[in-house]
Amino acid sequence: MQDVSAAHDACHDGAWVNGLTGTPGDGAFLHPRAAGMRAVATALAEHLRDGGP
Repeated sequence: MQDVSAAHDACHDGAWVNGLTGTPGDGAFLHPRAAGMRAVATALAEHLRDGGP
């Protein structure tokens, strides 16, 4: 997940997690945003489909 989530930390415009303030309608502070959860689910599904452990 490190490669997939690069440049998506709370300090970036395309953050997958909220920082110290939440995003109304998209998660509480220090919790994932919907875009991040979708991206992680997609990456995991691809990994499993490709025969990952």
